[in-house]
Amino acid sequence: PIDVLLNNAGILGGVDNQKFGQLDYDMFNKVMAVNYTGPVKMAETFLEHVAASDQKKIITVTSSQGSIKGARGRGGYFYKASKSAVNMAMRTLSKEVAKRGIIIGLIDPGAVDTDLMKPINLPFPLTPPAKAVSNLIGVIDGFTIETTGSVIQHNGRALPW
Repeated sequence: PIDVLLNNAGILGGVDNQKFGQLDYDMFNKVMAVNYTGPVKMAETFLEHVAASDQKKIITVTSSQGSIKGARGRGGYFYKASKSAVNMAMRTLSKEVAKRGIIIGLIDPGAVDTDLMKPINLPFPLTPPAKAVSNLIGVIDGFTIETTGSVIQHNGRALPW
């Protein structure tokens, strides 16, 4: 049994590869493979192991950039599209497995000081990884069948689509 299956892999795909008029579609396929296909395949592969557990949670790390309302700034076409796609896939899955008591959660860790964020110039400080993990553990613990399919931010607030 797997109590909490955590999908936490993601790539940005490079800033220069995602400038409109110069979009690198091979890179788009790589970003989608990691950010969308990977979590969906993990959920599909391990669903019965999660179903056999006590907590029954499949949690996917997403981003505010996957929210149409929450996305900010220019560029990032591939990254934003991949996170929006994984959000929709997990939301759809949540509807299919809720009757089995399986909880599907999407979590937004905020801007964390990782290699993914290094090429991006942000006007605010990044969250240290240990603090981000601490925040997310509380969010994961808080997911219930009533909140299945939701995107919850690191601060416990729902992220609008």
